[in-house]
Amino acid sequence: MEEEHIYLTPLGLKNIQKIYQQICDRRVGEMGKRRSRISLFLENETKDPDLDIAADEEILKEQIAEYEFILNHYRLVAPPNGGKKSKVGLGATVFVEINGCLQKLHIVGSPEADPDQGKISHLSPVAEALMGRTVGEEIEVNVDFPETVKIKKIQY
Repeated sequence: MEEEHIYLTPLGLKNIQKIYQQICDRRVGEMGKRRSRISLFLENETKDPDLDIAADEEILKEQIAEYEFILNHYRLVAPPNGGKKSKVGLGATVFVEINGCLQKLHIVGSPEADPDQGKISHLSPVAEALMGRTVGEEIEVNVDFPETVKIKKIQY
């Protein structure tokens, strides 16, 4: 069985590591708060502290597990060598014309995708249609409705 890989650009890896550390730090902080609330509960017999933070603890555990999975299975995306830089691939920034409007799309791995910032997953229909193409090519992409996408420039 082939191991699953998650593709990240160097900047994406740095961001994932930063978020993972923040979540771990938050969990440590929450555990400290929990100990304080338990002490207060034992002293004053107030509301059970476990009821308030059990859900948050579970969410943090799930987030930590998700980021650990990413960090254990990622493959770093490097710019291609030589002539392959003239073709769209993972990690490319592609300037395209759609309906007369110029758009900048950065093709990244799924964990980095942020369409509002122009970062699209390599698994998205638009990115899949662009992969392996060159400047000047026009591609018909069917997302909500057919659109013609023309590649204007490719950068790595």
